[in-house]
Amino acid sequence: PGSGGDKLAAQPLDEKEQCVMDEIAAEEAEVDIWRDTPVRYLGYANEVGEACRAFLPGWGVPASYALAISYVLADTADKAAKEWKISAKCETDPSTSVRAVRVAATATDALTWQLLASVFVPGSVIHLVVACTTRALDSIEPAKEAAAAVAGALPEPLLAAAGGSVDAAAVSVLAGIPTAIGLATIPFIVEPIDETIHKVCDASVRPTLTSGVDAFTRNDTGAPAPEDESFDAAAAAKGAMILGAALAFPPTLFTLGGIIEGGM
Repeated sequence: PGSGGDKLAAQPLDEKEQCVMDEIAAEEAEVDIWRDTPVRYLGYANEVGEACRAFLPGWGVPASYALAISYVLADTADKAAKEWKISAKCETDPSTSVRAVRVAATATDALTWQLLASVFVPGSVIHLVVACTTRALDSIEPAKEAAAAVAGALPEPLLAAAGGSVDAAAVSVLAGIPTAIGLATIPFIVEPIDETIHKVCDASVRPTLTSGVDAFTRNDTGAPAPEDESFDAAAAAKGAMILGAALAFPPTLFTLGGIIEGGM
């Protein structure tokens, strides 16, 4: 009788776990509009705004940042709402406070991923591409001649907007090439950066958040910690180093780009 009672008591938990697995599978089968469609490019709006600053009205660049930030917050809210939905439907959490902590952890995960994948890393990569291209063009004499030829062929209204003279327009044309190349790299760097940041979070932020939620749940319910649970110092150190390297990567690229620009 005791064994049968234990099986009956464990059955609801099994059903809840199956419910969670089914819900996660259903979400993965859906297209994530925030990360798997062209909407993802809204996270790069500030990079585009900065690149086109010279051609935008005064409110253009701030608007590009507002658009990028709105995208980041919208994706964060979407991931938190999905976590809340799963928790509510499958009744996996013993209390509302545990559910709130779990949702907060999911939101933190999404926000961390977005800040790295949409703000910090892309800007530094594009800046380095622009700096290298500018340096290369500056050392190629035929590029300057080609820019002068393009400037000379501009219609009068465009020539006036570009400086009013062929020489001034040639400078604008030459300066616009690195910007155009920097923007053209965006479609090629989105997926590699996204996947890399996922791996960074898998090794650092996500295990920490999971451990925090588990600890809060035990504290909330009074449940003891598992006997076989132990702190993995090596994994924690590895995760910290990986996250540290990811955070150091953008400043390093910005510094390298500055050195390249300064050598011109």
